Amino acid sequence: MKLALSKKEFWDSQTARMKEKGLIENDGLTYDKIKSFYESREFEISINQNFLIRHEMKMIEPVLACLLKRNWCFASAPKGLQYICSDDPVVLSWAGDENAMGFWSPGHGMKGTIVIFPLSSELILIGQFESLPEQIIHSATQVTATNTHIARYSTKQVYARDGSFLINLLNRDNVRGEDLPKFYGRET
Repeated sequence: MKLALSKKEFWDSQTARMKEKGLIENDGLTYDKIKSFYESREFEISINQNFLIRHEMKMIEPVLACLLKRNWCFASAPKGLQYICSDDPVVLSWAGDENAMGFWSPGHGMKGTIVIFPLSSELILIGQFESLPEQIIHSATQVTATNTHIARYSTKQVYARDGSFLINLLNRDNVRGEDLPKFYGRET
């Protein structure tokens, strides 16, 4: 809204187009009245939960169509190693160097992306548009990199069978989960 109200000419241009399309009526509200109301912050925006759910349900079909076009592979951890899960378990990210993509976020229909979905502490599902074998056994390095990826995309929590999982930190590789508190000054 701040951008829309940044200049009167911009506001007038946008509202004129909306009026032409029949999206708004000529209700007598002026730019100055709208801007003053916005700047007062004396309002609360609330959206009906049923509207949000209906909107999300409409998005399932296009996302599913993109997921069905991916090649899928089961990846398993070698004996003695484990994958983690998180409070945001499905990871959609760039498959290669994320820094090379700049600030662009990956999309479900974009090539060069990967979907990672932990199924258990020993098994994950990987989806890419590029070809994949049906099944692979990850190396210890790949398990640790996958755990790091999953942790990076978590919201607040990661889950694991026990504290023996491995993860890479910015300045140290192969840190055991049970040792993480000391790296963050939260020793028990």
